[in-house]
Amino acid sequence: LCGRWTALASKPSAGWNPSGSSATKPARNVAYFLCSFSDRDRFAAAVRMHWGIENQQHWVLDVQFGEDACRTRRDHSAENLALIRRIALNLLRHNGPPRDSIRRRKLRAALNDDDRLRLLLGQSSPATT
Repeated sequence: LCGRWTALASKPSAGWNPSGSSATKPARNVAYFLCSFSDRDRFAAAVRMHWGIENQQHWVLDVQFGEDACRTRRDHSAENLALIRRIALNLLRHNGPPRDSIRRRKLRAALNDDDRLRLLLGQSSPATT
């Protein structure tokens, strides 16, 4: 394998216990990586950073939009809804009063036509100025 990729320096792995595993029902997942660097600490930091970003976004999508509860399976509808949720999350994050939570911004947009239109157009709301 190393002969085919000249820049390949290591083949590290990372393991974790998924949620739902317990002492009576242990589970272990392992992911394998191909790296161009051999420093173990650098690899660990890169993996932690990647999964930290992934978990942060997926947690918010699940809590605010119920993404895990969505049972849409037909054709590309699940992918399309996931894209719409991510767009909505980005609009909510980047517009609205800075101190407001995503939940509050979502509620404000749901209840007020003017706030919803400002959010969709990317305009700042009067509460931000």
